Amino acid sequence: MVRLIILVLFLLSFLQGNDSLNVRTFSRWPYSCFRSPIQLRDTIAILGAVGGLWFINISDLRNPVKVGEYVTEGFISRMVLKESLLYVADAHNGLRIFDVRSLGEIQEIGRLSGPGGKFSGYRRVFIQETLAFIVSTSGSPDTLLIIDISDPRNLIRIGNFVLGGRCEEIFVSDNRAYIATGSRGLKIIDVSNPSSPYLIGEWRPRRSFVTSVMVKDSFAYVGNYDTLQIINISNPGSLRELGKLSLRMDRYYEAEITDIVISETLLFVGVAAVRSPQVINIANPLSPYRIYYPPPDESPNAHYLQLRGQILFMGSSVYGFSIYDFTNPSSPVFLSYLPMPAYLVKVAVKDSLVVLGTGGTGLFILDIANPLCPKERGKYMFTSRPFFYRYIPGIIVRDTFIFAGRLGGNLLYVLNFSNPDSIFLVATCSVGLSAPYSVEIRSLFLKDSLIYAGLGQTLGGQGLVICNVKDPTQPQILGRVAMSNVDMYGVYVVGNYCYAAGGAGGFSSLMFLTQEIPI
Repeated sequence: MVRLIILVLFLLSFLQGNDSLNVRTFSRWPYSCFRSPIQLRDTIAILGAVGGLWFINISDLRNPVKVGEYVTEGFISRMVLKESLLYVADAHNGLRIFDVRSLGEIQEIGRLSGPGGKFSGYRRVFIQETLAFIVSTSGSPDTLLIIDISDPRNLIRIGNFVLGGRCEEIFVSDNRAYIATGSRGLKIIDVSNPSSPYLIGEWRPRRSFVTSVMVKDSFAYVGNYDTLQIINISNPGSLRELGKLSLRMDRYYEAEITDIVISETLLFVGVAAVRSPQVINIANPLSPYRIYYPPPDESPNAHYLQLRGQILFMGSSVYGFSIYDFTNPSSPVFLSYLPMPAYLVKVAVKDSLVVLGTGGTGLFILDIANPLCPKERGKYMFTSRPFFYRYIPGIIVRDTFIFAGRLGGNLLYVLNFSNPDSIFLVATCSVGLSAPYSVEIRSLFLKDSLIYAGLGQTLGGQGLVICNVKDPTQPQILGRVAMSNVDMYGVYVVGNYCYAAGGAGGFSSLMFLTQEIPI
């Protein structure tokens, strides 16, 4: 029964409605910060958490506090806040409008379903006065739709334009819509007559994958995948390239410009997969140059940005919500960090408590005593600012102890959660060989008082480590089974046999007697 509860609790929102036979989805905890969009309203930051909204009190910038949540279900792709109305592009459920005037009485007051029926929605949204510019998730190529939102309870389609490519971003200014369409470049559409939009200009260089765009005055700042391009748009029929700057930091890693905000002569740019945000001086559009990027050990990898004065708010698909003071743009001050669960990679259960292992952030505990309304309890983060990507490949719960791998270094972590609201570290146990080789725990299995830890492949070769956790406060390594060219992504023990599913090394069967483990 417990397994059934967990299964239905964590079904992804796109599976909604796929119930069959005697199995039905009756509850879910939908929050995951997949490139979380951010909107600001007074002292509240609103974060889109895939299937719901998180409301963060930011009156004290050094101590942001979550003060509410609201389950939207579906999949939040983008959000725009205008006064007390939040416009949400939901990839499954269409354009949705929420009244967020009172956090205790949030209401969905308007919805426009996508054109493709079930699970059809919108990926992008831009609001200008009484018009919404949206792009649907169904159909190829993407189509820009123009919606009359003068009455939020009665949304009306009034115009459309086939883009010829996939829409990555929308920016509207002075009756012109600037659309980033990936490999089809940048398109400029005249929307002065919303019922009859038409193309007036486009920019498509030889190497083009336009991911983002923002416009100020006669300049468009375009993310051409990993390169910032500045384009003179004063004559849409004859666009002129000005300066450009590569934001890629390492030739071995991809980079994608995901968001651009402007403050006078500075651009703040979110870049996926590399160090970001990056701050670019654009005083001379012909020669932009970088004045700041985070050092390697403090790289928040920001995706979406909001700027209020000199304060930058950032959301990331892995690291949650961060706040920086950019009063000195070349030397910002870190103010605070609020973790959000990234995608779930492991789940363990103890009575009415669910331990979640997430990518990037750490461990979260949910209380499902009332399965219809899961409640957050404690959490244990990698660090106060987990700016390096990590994931938890193994979680084991026994009594009031959590055993977890890859929280840091070559260590098996032992955590105490006798008080679920306050998890604390009680012990660690190194599973690695001596330097210079480091290892990563790929999988964990508990049998009686022994933990079998499957290790990742290194130049020195790894394999399996057996650890005695009869006394969880003093874990001890009992022995090792060395193997080469194997990543042990799955370990299972039956009797005296250990079965290990390896990555590069395929499926292995190891046999040993527990009383004869080599010391």
